[in-house]
Amino acid sequence: DETAPIIKPFNITPGKVMSKNSYIGFTISDKGTGVKSYDAYIDGRWVVMTFDAKSGRARYYFDERVGKGQHEITFIVKDWVGNAKTYTAKFSR
Repeated sequence: DETAPIIKPFNITPGKVMSKNSYIGFTISDKGTGVKSYDAYIDGRWVVMTFDAKSGRARYYFDERVGKGQHEITFIVKDWVGNAKTYTAKFSR
């Protein structure tokens, strides 16, 4: 397996205003060995994501750490053989 996992953002794009959204969501998958781990960071700080294995969707629900202003999310997904994919986008609230 030499292919990195797949990350498909479903409600965020770079530069998007997320003030009317309650979460940031991604669909994740891996066609080889499967997803081993996923981590999200907002403004460099790790945040807790929820994951629904049936749909393959991971979500970060906004909390008090993400107030008004500009922010950046970095989402990293790794498979069981060490391949990794990263999605980064700036957004505002």
